[in-house]
Amino acid sequence: MKLFALRLRVGGEKYACSHSFYGYYDRFWAKNPKNEKDFEASHPEYFAKGYQGLPPQLCYTNEALMKQVIKDADDYFNEKNEHLVARGDYVSLEPMDTNEYCKCEKCQALMDKKTTELFNSSWGSRYWYNFVNKIASEVEKTHPGKFVSVLAYREHAYPPKDMKIGHNVSIQMCLATREWFIPKVKENELKLYHEWIEEGCGQRRMYLWLYYCFPADSGNCGGFNCFPGYFAHTMSEQIKMFAKDGIRGIFMEDFDIDVYLTYKLLDNPSLNIDDLLDDYFTKYYGAAAQPMKEIYLVIEDGYSNIKNYPEDIQSGKEGLHQTEEIAWKYLGTDERMKKLATLMNEAEKSAVTPADKKRVGLFKSGVWEKMVAGKTRYEYKEKYKDEVEKVKNTPPPEMSIPKMDKNAAGSLKAVDFSKAASFKWYTTYGYSPDRKITGKATYDDKYLYFELVDYIKPERLYCDGGIWNSDDWEIFFSTDRQSSYCNQLGINPAGKFLMLNSNAEYNSKTIVDSDTKQGDRWIVKVAIPLIDVLPGGVVKGSVFYMNIVRSTKSGGDNIAWSALFNNAFFTPARLGKITLKD
Repeated sequence: MKLFALRLRVGGEKYACSHSFYGYYDRFWAKNPKNEKDFEASHPEYFAKGYQGLPPQLCYTNEALMKQVIKDADDYFNEKNEHLVARGDYVSLEPMDTNEYCKCEKCQALMDKKTTELFNSSWGSRYWYNFVNKIASEVEKTHPGKFVSVLAYREHAYPPKDMKIGHNVSIQMCLATREWFIPKVKENELKLYHEWIEEGCGQRRMYLWLYYCFPADSGNCGGFNCFPGYFAHTMSEQIKMFAKDGIRGIFMEDFDIDVYLTYKLLDNPSLNIDDLLDDYFTKYYGAAAQPMKEIYLVIEDGYSNIKNYPEDIQSGKEGLHQTEEIAWKYLGTDERMKKLATLMNEAEKSAVTPADKKRVGLFKSGVWEKMVAGKTRYEYKEKYKDEVEKVKNTPPPEMSIPKMDKNAAGSLKAVDFSKAASFKWYTTYGYSPDRKITGKATYDDKYLYFELVDYIKPERLYCDGGIWNSDDWEIFFSTDRQSSYCNQLGINPAGKFLMLNSNAEYNSKTIVDSDTKQGDRWIVKVAIPLIDVLPGGVVKGSVFYMNIVRSTKSGGDNIAWSALFNNAFFTPARLGKITLKD
């Protein structure tokens, strides 16, 4: 892969720009037993005010915090420490990946009124770039020629009004360029793009973060197979514009044929996209080149042509990510899928050499068969959608969890699940699961216990070493159905787990056992200290709110105890009610 990347001339200057302050929790909030060496001193003044438990952000108007960030940047450029996200001549300044900010008067005074529901907006721009400017000005004094890097992202995507940004601030615009066929998205992102180009006057170092991960991420998060987002001809025009405007570098999420085409165009924006497509398909698929190229073009026209989308999207009233209905009712129509099936058969018959046959086979299993499965699943859901409406109109579930006769004292082997409460499961969108799932819960004087079983062959499970991008179980706890506050436990197949408090890790003596050795199932057993379920803990008779989600990265439905009816696993209004039974 590295050799392939080098052949595509991937590389460039050393550069970093991403969320950079998560390490401050271990350094300045409280000791984390997993990283005790990182703790320096308690500085609650650094953190956002007005939140229960662990704050979701820092207080970016706090003078003491600014001095600390300036010191961290200075240490990096002096090659002492690398506490921030940094590389080469760049230190990144980017808040936590949430738009819940400090509620102190000083911070709130810099916030503007929210005027759009689109992801990229400007209501936090004055607030954020006020902080950035103060750090950048000090970096300029001590390290001229060095830079701070910032994402033009989310609520601070636009340049702030009536505020000049330091010339040593590099900006990386986050753009969903694959979705520019949607008028509302294209209009918004081109507006912010041109505002930044104008603001920089050709002098500011400008970069792009391109969400090539869509529409695949929409499907992964929504539990459906997406219609592929091929957009070669649109991409070619975009890259010509980026080159003309002096964009210095690009980062992309995801990897498919369009990423290959993008790299070729970044190296030489003057290339003709049709010649480039001919070159790719001829060299890669040999005798099967023509039907394989035709498959690409049919999919591209389906995805990138606004005329194929619902009227609300065509008219600009809506700007949204791909949904299952859009994928298989509007894009993967019966007629288009029939045409693609014919071309796929033709490509298989045309392939001559072993390499050609293998490559056609890879496309068939990696793309086409997933499209067929997505279409089939959608048709199944359409058939049973009336039953789902009944579930949607039913209040979230309630459960009384019984107490065990004997304390297990946290020993998972000693837990008696024979009298435990059992969960009933749905897909996150309210359908019957596509496989068998079981779950039980009980408790004793010290712990809350779960036994969760997915009857899936363990070899199908995907685990990248982390949790959130792997197959995982996720358990959410909250005090009510209104608050955005929650505790969250995530567990991957290898048994690695994280306990989070409002998106930040916190110390818990939770015990987890993940068993993938049974051949036909994945079994997870959990013991959570009652004191860690919620702030102040829970006891016999306590009432709280909870949900369990089995997030699937290896194919199949995402499954939950309480159906969510959207892509967000933590949906407070859909939390089930739990009572610890006397």
